[in-house]
Amino acid sequence: MKPVFYRAMETTGLRLASFPGFAGISSPGIVILAYHDIGVLPEPVPRRYIYNVSEQNFREQMMILRKMDIPVIPLREAVLRLHGELPLDRRYAVLTFDDGFHLLMKSAVPVLQELEFPATFFVATGFLDKEIFPWLADDFLPSGEVIPQWQPFTKEDIKSIAGNPQFEIGSHSHLHVQFEEGKFDKYLQDVKLSIDVLQAGFGINVESFAYPYSFPGQRKRAGSEFGHLENGFRHFGLQAICTTQMGLNRAAHPAHRLKRMQVKSYDSPALFRARLAGNLGIPEFIQRLSHKLF
Repeated sequence: MKPVFYRAMETTGLRLASFPGFAGISSPGIVILAYHDIGVLPEPVPRRYIYNVSEQNFREQMMILRKMDIPVIPLREAVLRLHGELPLDRRYAVLTFDDGFHLLMKSAVPVLQELEFPATFFVATGFLDKEIFPWLADDFLPSGEVIPQWQPFTKEDIKSIAGNPQFEIGSHSHLHVQFEEGKFDKYLQDVKLSIDVLQAGFGINVESFAYPYSFPGQRKRAGSEFGHLENGFRHFGLQAICTTQMGLNRAAHPAHRLKRMQVKSYDSPALFRARLAGNLGIPEFIQRLSHKLF
């Protein structure tokens, strides 16, 4: 049973964070939500892996967006609103899914279709039709173990998503690589390969990219290397670049440095509302502490 002091902190902190006047949900801006896998994982994986969201919580979060009357818009429309080509007159939400989990075809896609919510799927193309994402197996599972929940998209999944005008497919690199200082050309080659796979193999016009792992632009010594990356992305024709930097996107925010809010396994409805507002800090600390201790 949760200690009394914890329950008091959780109730007070999260309700305050999600209160519209405090959270500023009514102010104009675009919150880009970042999901990974949606479904149920076997124990004890959920305690060590924080990016899984249950189907029940995902549906509840989508209904929160509907009840709060926050329009869910495509990523390409978000760019137009940030650039002033369309009005940015209220709070909007964008839904994104990283890596490309086959599980989403049964857990997330039906809900999105039911609610007519657009979404962007950022795919690590080097793992299509594979048994499991290797970095997840290496970090969270005993050697040689495979769980079906972490199976990547199949090529048929890509065709299905690409054939639905409600959805967009973007690049998440080819091999889910992390940027290394001094190796920006190698990084760009991997991104270009993923774009080529999607264009040549599926006829997809790739307009967006999401950084795997950390966002190199946040590093103190990013400097000219990061500028070189951005120039390369523009050369590839990418219109929107999603980072791992948290926050709300307001008018004139650069489309090549879009901020996102990572949705996590321990998100309560109140914390989810805080993400929509761009107010986290103490509320997320409380929820993560609960996830670890209880």
